[in-house]
Amino acid sequence: IHTLRDAIYSSGGQCAYCTVSVLNADFECDHIIPLRRGGGNLASNIAIACPACNRRKSDKHPARFAQETIARTGILTPLLERILKHYEADSAIQRRLFEDSDTHNPITQASDDDTHPDEHPPYIWGKS
Repeated sequence: IHTLRDAIYSSGGQCAYCTVSVLNADFECDHIIPLRRGGGNLASNIAIACPACNRRKSDKHPARFAQETIARTGILTPLLERILKHYEADSAIQRRLFEDSDTHNPITQASDDDTHPDEHPPYIWGKS
């Protein structure tokens, strides 16, 4: 992606995170790597996002937001896949609810005995 216009055109009219249509709707330009975390204003660091995803992401680490988004939507978009591959992160692992670190600290996974088969809480508190 060389220009912001290319980023908009290549979005296909969808949020890069959740695939909701942004055709004839508000959309925002999100910094994939937030400025606070050293990201730049280059078009290659810009993703088209629906306002809801841009607010949810805020200045979170991209891998953390990718994991949260996949858990929330069940959708692995090309951008989310690229982010997870870049950071060598697993889409099935979520970070601790109050974790603010960029390090990889997976939470304790639920076993089949811990929950009903069709109920999977987004966060499970485990021993550290």
